[in-house]
Amino acid sequence: MNSYQNKKVKIDIKNISKSYEDVKVLDNISIKVCEGEFVSILGSSGCGKSTIFNMITNLIEYDSGSIEINGKLSYMYQKDLLLPHKTIIDNVSLPLTIMKEKKFYNKAIRKKEAHKKVIEYFKTFGLEGYENKYPKELSGGMKQRANFLRTFVTSNDIMLLDEPFGALDSITKSSMQNWLLNIKNKVNSTILLITHDIDEAIMLSDKIYVISKKPSIVKKEFAIDKNCINDDNLENTVKLKKEILNLL
Repeated sequence: MNSYQNKKVKIDIKNISKSYEDVKVLDNISIKVCEGEFVSILGSSGCGKSTIFNMITNLIEYDSGSIEINGKLSYMYQKDLLLPHKTIIDNVSLPLTIMKEKKFYNKAIRKKEAHKKVIEYFKTFGLEGYENKYPKELSGGMKQRANFLRTFVTSNDIMLLDEPFGALDSITKSSMQNWLLNIKNKVNSTILLITHDIDEAIMLSDKIYVISKKPSIVKKEFAIDKNCINDDNLENTVKLKKEILNLL
């Protein structure tokens, strides 16, 4: 039984379709993400995964269906997008410094208050000691930690992750996946990930939606039982991976 079954639904995508001129991209897609759940949308490159994210965030319109969001969203891209001329703490706190809160009377006060709010998370996110360094001084993995923390600061309610580790080498990627799982267990945010990496989806997710090539449909939804799918049950993991491969 899915432990999230009776939780509040945070993202509810119902029967959305999207076409560009005569080319159908998405066909009757339905996806549900519950509070505290880690859900992955898994599909090959170019199948429309990012299009789904863009519709969730209202960057593009869908032709039919509905999307209901119950909470505040934040969005993490694959590229870290850290500003090179700003320190890591300034980069991380940037979303707070640009929020128009009436209690902040000027930029200096706003920056000081923003730093206070984010500094407590640096240790939790493994960034302690990097507060005053610049992006060029960080490895790819550490940049993505900073990028993730900035996303978390923007909103830790519902986080959209767009292949966040896709540009990293395999060793760093594996390390970051373990790091993300650890962070997820600490902060209990609701996370929706898009990825083309089957192993990543299986490792991180409570639930996986496998998306076909265009016109994309949901081929199958998998609920991941961590008691059965883990390093101690490789036979089950391999079987699941083969089933997913056959769907892609």
